[in-house]
Amino acid sequence: MKEIPLYVIIVLHIWSYGVKAQESGKVCQRPQLDNGFVDPEQETYQDGMTLTYACDRGLKTPMEGWWGMIKCENGRWSDSPLCTARRSCDAPPQVNHATIVQQYQNNFSNGSKVVYKCKRSYMMEGNADIVCLLGEWTSAPRCRSFHSLPC
Repeated sequence: MKEIPLYVIIVLHIWSYGVKAQESGKVCQRPQLDNGFVDPEQETYQDGMTLTYACDRGLKTPMEGWWGMIKCENGRWSDSPLCTARRSCDAPPQVNHATIVQQYQNNFSNGSKVVYKCKRSYMMEGNADIVCLLGEWTSAPRCRSFHSLPC
């Protein structure tokens, strides 16, 4: 009996695996995601592939992080990618030469207000308070030195 070379066996094994994968049809179509983007961006995804997605500014994934992940399993996604309105705000922006009047915290609920006070020898430009609106802070004030103001 004639022996089959090892490389032929390997090639046949790889080819048969590819044929089985194509026959199974277990690919996932690109998921629908409003208000966000997916990575990698392609039309179909192979079984077992993990897809990362992110939401547009002011929106969040269900996992509360910047990124969400779903996996293609037997032709279906493990979950639907979802972007929802972010209700809370992270810590407010720091304003040079200013302090925050109330107790500082890292997370603020929707509608929370933060008030800034300029340090001595500085004057406030803009509103002293900012508000958390759907995960975004309104515009913060500036503190300018009395010496830098025009006469």
